[in-house]
Amino acid sequence: MSPSLKKGEVVVVCGLTGDQLLIGDIVILQLEGELITHRIVARRTDGWYTKGDGSPRLDPLVRLEAILGWVEAYEHDGAVYSTRGGKRKLINSIIGSLSWLEGAIYRVFDGIGDSRTRVVRGIGRIIVLPLRMTIWCLAKLWR
Repeated sequence: MSPSLKKGEVVVVCGLTGDQLLIGDIVILQLEGELITHRIVARRTDGWYTKGDGSPRLDPLVRLEAILGWVEAYEHDGAVYSTRGGKRKLINSIIGSLSWLEGAIYRVFDGIGDSRTRVVRGIGRIIVLPLRMTIWCLAKLWR
C-alpha cells in the first residue's frame, strides 16, 4: 500500500459489515492464502474490487468473507491518524475512483493478445501513467 501506508506501520483494524465499506477504504483481506492490505476501488452486488496503490492491476472480485476488516487508523512517527478523518476521507474516495479507472484501462490493454501485443500494452501503460502519478501524489498527500 505504499506510499499511503509503509511496510511495518502499525494499523488499527475494525471488524465490519458490508454496509460500512466505502470506496477508497483500506482493508485487510485474505487473497490466495495471504493477508493483504489493499484499497476498495469498486463495489458490485456480489463483492468488491480491491487494488494496491502501488499496482496497476485490479485484484479478483473479493467477497465479504475474504475481508477481515478495514483500517480505521495508522501510527506514524508516534502519532495515530484516522484513515477517514479530515482530508483523508476525500482523498480516499478520489484515489479509489482513479484506481478503478486505472485498473480497468490496464485490464483492457493487458488482455489484448495479438502480434502487436507489446506495442498495445505499451500504449496502455502510457495512458495510465498520468493516473498512476496522480494516485501516487494523492497518496503522499494522504499521509
